[in-house]
Amino acid sequence: MVDVDSGKPSLTLYETVDNPRAQFDRVLLKPVIGRSHKLQVHLAGLGHPILGCEFYPQTQQASERLNLHATRLNFIHQLTGKSVTFTSEAPF
Repeated sequence: MVDVDSGKPSLTLYETVDNPRAQFDRVLLKPVIGRSHKLQVHLAGLGHPILGCEFYPQTQQASERLNLHATRLNFIHQLTGKSVTFTSEAPF
């Protein structure tokens, strides 16, 4: 739920990505600050809930699973102090 009066701040950058293989748009999400489930809440707030999201039953009929996938994760390793990156293609 978006609560503009007493909610905590959050920000997600997004852009539509070409997805010629599917009937639905693919969106690149870049979370900046926020809370649990904020990606789902932000997109639903824009009127475009993520396919398969349990919080929005109308999307569950369109997909058997949540169509949210991290294609790239990057962080500083807490023991080595080095940047670590993992990549994985979206399966949908």
